Amino acid sequence: MTLSEYQIEKRKQETRYLENRIAIKNFLEQQNWQDVLRYMIENLDSIDDINNSQSIEMFKLVTSLEDALLSYSRIFDNVHN
Repeated sequence: MTLSEYQIEKRKQETRYLENRIAIKNFLEQQNWQDVLRYMIENLDSIDDINNSQSIEMFKLVTSLEDALLSYSRIFDNVHN
């Protein structure tokens, strides 16, 4: 059975993730999730050169990240208060 190009790319992405997982963990131990989410929102929200269908998906992504940031803040603000 041969793999499609899509399947090969998905496996490569998974392999890269597994290779970088410890570095990601170490980075997040030095930073906090709230700052990482804010950075992602700022960077994704400033992308201008995308077409209409990409704009819709980008809006959904940014909205989801904003929701995650709010949830994170609610959860951890309550823990620390």
